[in-house]
Amino acid sequence: MEKYMLEHSARNKAPRTHERDKSLKKHLVDFFGNWPLAEITPRLIAEFKSKRREEGAAPQTINNETSLMSHAVNLAIKH
Repeated sequence: MEKYMLEHSARNKAPRTHERDKSLKKHLVDFFGNWPLAEITPRLIAEFKSKRREEGAAPQTINNETSLMSHAVNLAIKH
């Protein structure tokens, strides 16, 4: 996520969007931070979504978080 934030979000997104990405990233890193990418499964992502719902996160926020993660993973695969 750090590489994505430095090389993509900070360079290619509007400043306000980059700030939003930093906020979204915090929740992703708090949950997935110690997991190797190869071990992040659909079940683990479902657990993340469930945890975020329990914390009171809005459905759109959870969608934004998982979309950010998906975009970062897709860029990592391409490079």
